[in-house]
Amino acid sequence: MAKGCLLFAGLFCFCVVFAGCGKPGDENNDVTVNPPTDPVDVPVDEKTDEPAAEDKAAAPAGDVELTAVSWEQMQAIIAENKGKVVVLDAWSTSCGPCMKEFPNLVALHNKYADGDVVCLSMSVDYDGIPGKPPEYYRERVLKFLTKMNSTLQNYQLNQEATEWFDSVELGAIPAVFVYGRDGELKKRFDNDSITKSDEAFTYEQVNQLVEELLAK
Repeated sequence: MAKGCLLFAGLFCFCVVFAGCGKPGDENNDVTVNPPTDPVDVPVDEKTDEPAAEDKAAAPAGDVELTAVSWEQMQAIIAENKGKVVVLDAWSTSCGPCMKEFPNLVALHNKYADGDVVCLSMSVDYDGIPGKPPEYYRERVLKFLTKMNSTLQNYQLNQEATEWFDSVELGAIPAVFVYGRDGELKKRFDNDSITKSDEAFTYEQVNQLVEELLAK
């Protein structure tokens, strides 16, 4: 059964597991519904109805592109950037925490756009539902990226999400993979082992590691 952020009776509801969204296909959850099809909006401040503070870090309007890739192709892209620090953010439009923290990736890209850091975003929206191929999710993924002015390198995983979660031994998103200049994975930030929501990783920790790797 599905575990994560899913659609039921036309209502967009989020199931947050310690500030993360679980992988689809988890049988420990009693919700069986399809992914949301409603337009995805940028998180807003409920008091002012303005973009949340994190969103104000978005880059100036520019070209936003989205390319479908396999996980193997994603690894090749990372390898091509050997010599630089690479930050890969795995996220989904069905994951509230993912969208909330996404502006931090955009801000990191803006800070090092002309430097030695490469920021990559990878949507894992595709979950293998019959009749809903990866292309089915492209429009809404691209819509969110456009609202975020995500002019960094954006990718959409064309591998079924559950298979990918299992292949990388990951239980939930958001997750951020940080690779050193040698092309090796230095740390994966995720919330798999936390027991309380306040233990969830933050982009401050991601940024700190990036700075440490740049200083080496």
